[in-house]
Amino acid sequence: MVCWLRKNKIEIFFLIVLGIIINVRHYLELHGYCINFIDVDDYMRLVRIRDFFNHHDLSNTIISRSNVPFGCDLHWTRFYDFFLIIPSYILNFFLNSIDKSIEYVGFFIGPVIRSVSIALFLSIAQKLMKEEDAFLLTALMAANPFILIFGLFGRPDHHSFIMLFILIYLHTIMGFVESQLKSKFLCIKAAVVASLCVWISPETLIPILLIDGVLFIYAFFDLEKLKSLHMKSILTVCGVGIITFSFSNLPISYLMTMCVLLLVVFYDTFNTSHITDPIYRYWHMVVLVLVVILFPQISAPVEYDKISIVHTLLFICSALYFGINIIHSELKPMARIAAAIGWFFIIAAMFLFIYPEFLHGMSAGIDDYVKEIWLYRVNEMKSPFSLGSGFFFINYTIVTAIAIVGKISQLIDQKLTPTSIIWWILVINTICYTIFAGISYRMQPYSVLFGLPLIVDFGMNSDFTRSLHRYIRIIISAFFSSLFLFFIVFLDSDAEDLKNQPAKSTYTKEELYELIDNLSPTPVVIMTHINDGPPILYYTKHSVVGASYHRQPQGIISSYKIMSEKYDEKVVQSILKNTGSLYIFIRKSEKSRNRSLARMIMDNDLPKWLSPVKLPEKFNDIAIVQVLGSP
Repeated sequence: MVCWLRKNKIEIFFLIVLGIIINVRHYLELHGYCINFIDVDDYMRLVRIRDFFNHHDLSNTIISRSNVPFGCDLHWTRFYDFFLIIPSYILNFFLNSIDKSIEYVGFFIGPVIRSVSIALFLSIAQKLMKEEDAFLLTALMAANPFILIFGLFGRPDHHSFIMLFILIYLHTIMGFVESQLKSKFLCIKAAVVASLCVWISPETLIPILLIDGVLFIYAFFDLEKLKSLHMKSILTVCGVGIITFSFSNLPISYLMTMCVLLLVVFYDTFNTSHITDPIYRYWHMVVLVLVVILFPQISAPVEYDKISIVHTLLFICSALYFGINIIHSELKPMARIAAAIGWFFIIAAMFLFIYPEFLHGMSAGIDDYVKEIWLYRVNEMKSPFSLGSGFFFINYTIVTAIAIVGKISQLIDQKLTPTSIIWWILVINTICYTIFAGISYRMQPYSVLFGLPLIVDFGMNSDFTRSLHRYIRIIISAFFSSLFLFFIVFLDSDAEDLKNQPAKSTYTKEELYELIDNLSPTPVVIMTHINDGPPILYYTKHSVVGASYHRQPQGIISSYKIMSEKYDEKVVQSILKNTGSLYIFIRKSEKSRNRSLARMIMDNDLPKWLSPVKLPEKFNDIAIVQVLGSP
């Protein structure tokens, strides 16, 4: 790796500088010359980091000042937090201010992670195509606005970290495939990286399962390769299981199960007669029965939005599936295929019987009312069509589809090689993520990440372009690869949503939150819109009701009834009393379809039990009222 960095130092330097220049331009356009954070997730992440330095408890994920009096249980895992905690701790020695250290680390962490991703992406690209094509591909990736948005200054969000580890997993798998699935070290490394990916976020399950699915098909008729994948799968079970045990309140029997699986790895390593060995032959069936009996009885949190016992079982099922197919390797080809299909549905049905909400994804377990009033209205969960960017999504999808068809036609005609296996992995992931991107805007960056290599390869190496002059091919490839850039840079209607302040504000962020902080010398509870809660938590000493996280449905519902639902005095009074809210903070730019309390405050039509807080004239786009008590 050191030799590769030394060899490509000029290219890496140029690409990282290119990415940073575009990053700086994008940030300055949004925020100007000041430290700012882009969305509510960034503020909540930094509030949690600051809370850690206050109580030094890694197991505590509750932010007590949010969603008073219930507290907010953030579903984000601690893995990414370590990459903010450690540099903040070190920087504190020089700044002697932990708050400033957290702020600086949070502000710069996105571009740092993105720079590492760019270097890693170049390494991946160089294994797939010519040096100059790999450079062009990486430059387009560095300049791509869909991927850029994950690594902006002032965005300490875990999405950039997710993308980095997906690239690390893909890079590891490339080495694993190049070794013909024979390298034990790369097998272990791939299992460790897969476990860390799931620890970061279950969103990584999509590429992990798709990649492992392609590898399974690749190794289906090769016993040694299938055994290697089986070992990788068991090691992943153990990794996911141990992480889950370490950060959840699970019984010791759960950890014992992980130890047994580790013993199976050693048995698997030294056993040479998998097919004839009776212990190995029936072990999988015994485990299947035990899983059906024991897993539903384990009293552990069933969490779909972060690593939990659900994901341990998922990888146990995967390991069992590989093991059963090893047993069936003595069958004739058609019988093997039939057995593989049959067992896939049997094991999948067993898993879904135990955890039926798994297919609902991250939204599993969320209250339907909360989905209606909040989740379905979050921009990143909407389709490009509902965001007004359907035309550009269709254009990009057409270009991607052409590249996919062109690549598949090439791969079908080629002999199966390690490089072609990686291309198949990219094709399958691009197809899936492009479909997902049509449903959810948040999937668009991953669609671009996997699809961009196909587009550049089609532009530079397809039968049509290969006959053209090289410079014309570069222009064609860059044009098609950049077709969707213009919509983000010039026409994206959501760009204003990234700004934390209205464009016409006559005050600074610091002035606003100093005003809010000075509302009371002691901490009080402020009722506000769910998008305003996290910044108030970060910049002031006060508590809030209202923050956009599905694990605090009471806060979302309470805020919605104040801000958006038709005014009902008894309901409103009950909410304010139960939450102990002393002030209500409103931005007059917030829309309200109904005659809500927020709308009444904007129109200066206050109930008698509310008193307006007199504000300086420059704060004419906000309203703050004090709750006096019952009418």
